Amino acid sequence: MLKKLWNNLEEYLLVYSLMLSVGLVFIQVIMRYVFSSSLSWSEELARYLFLWQIWIGASYAVKEHRHLRIEMIQDLIHNPFRKKMFELFALSLWLGFSVFLAFEGSTLTSLLFQRGQVSPAMRIPMAY
Repeated sequence: MLKKLWNNLEEYLLVYSLMLSVGLVFIQVIMRYVFSSSLSWSEELARYLFLWQIWIGASYAVKEHRHLRIEMIQDLIHNPFRKKMFELFALSLWLGFSVFLAFEGSTLTSLLFQRGQVSPAMRIPMAY
């Protein structure tokens, strides 16, 4: 049971966060057009959920080998060894880009923690 939860955690997070985002946006629309008043925090929370969905979804796509990529060059290679080498090269580029994003993201996050900047409506630290 716990192993199944751990193996599918990203998928569960994506599904439930999407349901929450749709619900928040729906409530915001109803509040705005029916009651002529809006919730100050719902749009901001939906935006942050969307950002987290992007990162978790990218991780899930890597796990499932479902990232969008152009396979035209790979399809032109007929030699199985060269095809594997090209795949290794593509994965190396992906790893390098991921390391770059992790480094730059951690630099930006530490800067946001140092400055203590918070979000306008919910007052959540922007570093999160």
